[in-house]
Amino acid sequence: MILCVTTQHRFDRTPDGAFWTETAFPYAFWNRYREEFPEVRVLARVRDVSTPSPQAARSDGPGVTFAPVPYYVGPWAFLWNRGAVRATMRRAIGPHDAVLFRVPAPLPALCLDFLARRGQPFGVEVLGDPIDLFSPGTYTTPALPLIRFLTWLELRRICRQAATAAYVTREALQRRYPTKGASFGYSDVNLAEGELAARPRRFPEDVAPYRLVFVGSLHHRQKGPDVLLRAVQDLQTAGLDIELTMVGDGPERPGLERLAGELGVATRVRFAGTFSERKMIMELLREAHLFVLPSRAEGLPKALVEAMAVGLPCISTPVGGIPEIMDAGDLVPPGDHGALARAIERCLGDPGRWEDMSRRNLATAARFTSTHLNTPHREFLRELHRQTIVHGKRSLRS
Repeated sequence: MILCVTTQHRFDRTPDGAFWTETAFPYAFWNRYREEFPEVRVLARVRDVSTPSPQAARSDGPGVTFAPVPYYVGPWAFLWNRGAVRATMRRAIGPHDAVLFRVPAPLPALCLDFLARRGQPFGVEVLGDPIDLFSPGTYTTPALPLIRFLTWLELRRICRQAATAAYVTREALQRRYPTKGASFGYSDVNLAEGELAARPRRFPEDVAPYRLVFVGSLHHRQKGPDVLLRAVQDLQTAGLDIELTMVGDGPERPGLERLAGELGVATRVRFAGTFSERKMIMELLREAHLFVLPSRAEGLPKALVEAMAVGLPCISTPVGGIPEIMDAGDLVPPGDHGALARAIERCLGDPGRWEDMSRRNLATAARFTSTHLNTPHREFLRELHRQTIVHGKRSLRS
């Protein structure tokens, strides 16, 4: 049985037919689904390029193929290409295939009508909340409130119709987007062997400067990088000796670099771009003194869990599933750079608190090892497989 998976991520294809990704979803990610389905077909936007970027990783491989949909960028381009995208997806999803939508995203809504006519079940992996994803400050379009409402409404509809649903939170997303089918709650963050620190950290002595780290996409401002830069300005004014490394890339980077210059903190901020290997990020986290992720929107951020795994104290915001894994005292309101600066200063100025944060984070990260996550993920895939088989038997009888 083939599992067809949709994703909002964009990929590159080289002339030899290979598919590549720069920031996420390499072959190993898709190969996890083959625990239950021998073949995985990824439905996603694909751009043709002559050569992969130096940071790219291969996404296809044995048992993992791609069904490219017409390439578009932005909501207006999606509306313009909507008919062609829908036709492509209808051809790519066979009547007896298993179907899995990674949401929120616009592609699944184009499939609901023909899946309903077939009586074909589908599963969903709910990764985030449109209420947060399109909150003020994330995008600069005047249509943001309308997009926010429509995507919220669409996600509720998709989840209600799903045969089974997996959420990256324990409760938060389940409350807003319930399903009538079987429900599972687990993160898709999976720490590799050896990434969990052996013991909590001790507060560093005689450090100058303190090293802060941010890891996140710069394709938008959902992760709050602009808020962090303003907090760095506040900390500089307060006389705290810090330096910030921002890992990530995207269209927002030039504007953020300009903002750092306007705020007078360019000498304290390093824009590192994307890292080609995960171990490079893990090493950076091990060398840092504080991880900061002032997100306006999240599901359950992988980078945050990775920082916790190395025993790094973290400061974030109470959005998505973050409150389920972090102490309330380590969270600040999204968009509030003053509160963020005060939280950073309080953490770095209190060795006892810093070490308590390290202990809590390391204990929490232990829940994200393969030992804890493989079982619910496998159960979710098994339920989707079962529902698809039931549909196939009904089709044969009718």
